[in-house]
Amino acid sequence: MEWLIYLAKVSVCMGLFYAFYYLSLQKLTFFNLNRFYLLTTLILSFVIPMLQLQVQSLTQDPGKNTEVSAVYTSSFTDHSNTDAAIQPYLQQRDERLLAIDWQQVLFVSYLLISNSYAVNICFSGHSAIKAHQTGASKDRSA
Repeated sequence: MEWLIYLAKVSVCMGLFYAFYYLSLQKLTFFNLNRFYLLTTLILSFVIPMLQLQVQSLTQDPGKNTEVSAVYTSSFTDHSNTDAAIQPYLQQRDERLLAIDWQQVLFVSYLLISNSYAVNICFSGHSAIKAHQTGASKDRSA
């Protein structure tokens, strides 16, 4: 679950940095500065979520009482009736099989979306290279 939170934080950072770029830097003609900004913010988007900032409160609430209590439980099983002892285990096992693992669903969804974008970029790059090559061959023949 931690990796999913990390990816969400990275996505938010990238979105914020891109929003700033889109609103303020996109129309500038300083292309080297724009490239530097985009590459730097891409790296920062992966680094910032890894930072752990701790804020300590100087004031303490005297009325707040923090006690740690432990609850110990024990179970007694009647060995003469084994079906009664096994039945809750089987029911719990069936519930786990029917339960949806949302972490796995989100991970697979993230992979499918990112892979579809990667394939789209590859096809776009291939089309651009092909168009460039056909344009270069037309210039040579003319």
